[in-house]
Amino acid sequence: MTDTPEHELDLRSARFLEWDRLLKYLCDQARSAWAKELILQNELDHTDDLDLANALLDETKEALSVIESNSSLMQDVIPDMRTILPVLASGGSLQPLELYQVLKLLSLAKNTKQSISLLSQESFPQLNRHAPNLHAQEDLQRRIAQCIDEGGNISDDASPRLSQIRSSIRKLHSRIKDELQKLIHSSKVAKVLQEPIYTIRSGRYVLPVNANERNTGTVNGIVHDSSQSGLTVYIEPVSVIEPTNQIRLNESEEEREITRILNELCDLCRQNMEKLDTNYGALTKIDIVMARARLAIKCGGKRPELKAVQSKTTNIEFLNSRHPLLVLHERSLVIANDLVMKDGDRTLIITGPNTGGKTVLLKQVGLSCLMVKCGLLPCLDSHSVVPLFEHVWADIGDEQSLEQSLSTFSSHMKNIVGIVNHAKRATLVLLDEIGVGTDPQEGAALAQAILERLNDSQAITVSTTHYGELKALGYTKNGFLNGSLAFDDAGIIPTYKLQIGIPGSSKGTIIAKRLGLASDVVNRADEILLAAKDEASDLMSELENKLKEAIEHEQWLKANKLKLVEKQNRLKEEKDELNKERSSMLQQVTSDFLYEVKSAQDKVKELIKDLQKQPSLAKAQKVKDEIARLKSERNWVEPKENKKQNQNQDESQSVSAVFAPGQYVELKSIAQFGTIESVEHDHAFVTVGRARTRVNLEDLSIAAIPSKRQIKKSNARLLDPKKSRKERKMSEPKHDQDEVAGFVRTSLNTLDLRGLRADDAQIELEAFIDKASLQNISPIMVIHGHGTGALKSLVRSHLSSSSAIGAQRPGDSHEGGDGVTIASIV
Repeated sequence: MTDTPEHELDLRSARFLEWDRLLKYLCDQARSAWAKELILQNELDHTDDLDLANALLDETKEALSVIESNSSLMQDVIPDMRTILPVLASGGSLQPLELYQVLKLLSLAKNTKQSISLLSQESFPQLNRHAPNLHAQEDLQRRIAQCIDEGGNISDDASPRLSQIRSSIRKLHSRIKDELQKLIHSSKVAKVLQEPIYTIRSGRYVLPVNANERNTGTVNGIVHDSSQSGLTVYIEPVSVIEPTNQIRLNESEEEREITRILNELCDLCRQNMEKLDTNYGALTKIDIVMARARLAIKCGGKRPELKAVQSKTTNIEFLNSRHPLLVLHERSLVIANDLVMKDGDRTLIITGPNTGGKTVLLKQVGLSCLMVKCGLLPCLDSHSVVPLFEHVWADIGDEQSLEQSLSTFSSHMKNIVGIVNHAKRATLVLLDEIGVGTDPQEGAALAQAILERLNDSQAITVSTTHYGELKALGYTKNGFLNGSLAFDDAGIIPTYKLQIGIPGSSKGTIIAKRLGLASDVVNRADEILLAAKDEASDLMSELENKLKEAIEHEQWLKANKLKLVEKQNRLKEEKDELNKERSSMLQQVTSDFLYEVKSAQDKVKELIKDLQKQPSLAKAQKVKDEIARLKSERNWVEPKENKKQNQNQDESQSVSAVFAPGQYVELKSIAQFGTIESVEHDHAFVTVGRARTRVNLEDLSIAAIPSKRQIKKSNARLLDPKKSRKERKMSEPKHDQDEVAGFVRTSLNTLDLRGLRADDAQIELEAFIDKASLQNISPIMVIHGHGTGALKSLVRSHLSSSSAIGAQRPGDSHEGGDGVTIASIV
């Protein structure tokens, strides 16, 4: 008997695992005929390369994200081009509907490329790889759209000549109908008509004439048809014969023009044949990717960690793994299992009762490992670790072959022989009920020998069995591991839960009793089993019980640890929520505080502005009281450092108590008069004219408030003390705000431009004027010096042209003379 080739083992194993059923579910998720065909023929991207397999899984996960975000990517159906493109390639012509399919293909390629372009390269690298293979071909798309409408008809806009021909045909039809309406409504013709209508026979316009009136000459023309009864003849009137003939000629010309247009479009398609073919291939691949993602949504697939099979160690962690076919079959409850094989574990022997789920578990493992090879997301947690196997070989079910005269045992053994001969590292072997079908003692021995060989070959093997002898391998041989599917003895039902490390029993007598076997028969079977037990069996049973207790305790610890972690996470979430709420409250309080501060500042500014307009001691006291009220309303607490400063300034309070905002005072050192704006400790801010200056309290004395005439006289003198009273009267500006008040030099109202170049000086001057205007500082002094006079001319020229400047004058001798210019801000 010849050895079974590897590719045949692959095909047979896929059949055992029901891979074709999974492909049918995937096919249902595809939206193009070609994609469906490729899926059913298993022509997917299968790979053994780790990088490529990871790329396929990432591609599916990206598509899953796109679908979950309700993106428009690949929402439309791809037209079936499997017959259209070969016709074009062979030089054949396409019908309008087929050309419209080409248009749909181009439109879908354009839209898909635009949708992919909206996906970031960083987050969707795999899907972005398809974009270069999509070509909009807008010129071809535009030309086809111009010629063919959505119904697959040639439109009038396809060519000027076609538009002209169809326009002529429409006019001829309209002319004929008008003529027929005249005949129908004429009293002479109406008498011989069966009905007052016209109709069409053999493409000709005719009237339904009473057969008895045919030869009266009332309706002259050609008879084209008659009714089945013979009572009506259909006559084409002479007056419409020629227009109808012209229609026929135009229709022939229309057909020739349409043929020319179709040939033109086909030639354009052939010129772009390569890109059309690339578009169709790329869109079909994307359709398969989206189908993989839609299948993952349907079965709850996750992207696991994929690892290459190492030379000596292979770590397998299937967490919360479920059988994909059971999930897709919409079962209400599918039991999830954890299958974990640590480094060094190569052979898992699963024991347990019939109907306990052992075969389902084998297929579940096999399908999951096949799925990751072609980009399908298996039904397990994302933290799972799945090795990338080169081959997944299985021997499951009844393969009896009558044609080859093979029994069940022989058929299984033939398959197992091929697996054993080719098994190696990076091979997953799944064996169901190994060694059955022959003498139980021989079968157990044969099963042990096969499993030992597979274990030595470094293949990963999962085998189910009812042979109790094989359980001992889990305790005596390196690389072997026991497992079982739990059974509820009380309820006499399987739980389908996998227990790693614990061997199970077949529960044959229990299941037989549940199925209705007589109790005395079952009891007799138990007696026979009890008599057959030896000391070794008792020791193994005791060991199994202790191991089961240890594993149950470990599971209890894990469950409690999980609860603890969940509680910690919950507390952390609550803490984060409290911090978030605290931050939100603090932000709200801060916002409310800033609003209150701004409201108070605005109110204070309004009070000060009102006081500056009409200064008086009464108003100053009112402002002071209002500020105190605002502090009281807003619970204003004075900072500690301010309190300390106030304590150190008790000595100066006696001096500052003499002066108050709004008082009219004299600045003794410069013999000028002004109004106190505010008093702070040992100094005050005094407004002299429109200038605001800081003055020590010792330099102030209370003065009598002058009359309006005295103020006007003083201002005129300050503007130019050298001019006569008549000259000042003539030179007085028209508006009070343009007057240059008496000047008191401070750092805020003085600009020194000496030493600067003209360009730099102009920039500084503009900035200074803007600042003074914004801060309402007036008058101002600009120091330019004498020099060549260029800087002085620049300054005075700029001041004259500035809309922010009112009056200006050179300084007096005590102010700096002609080396400075004093100006008022409007």
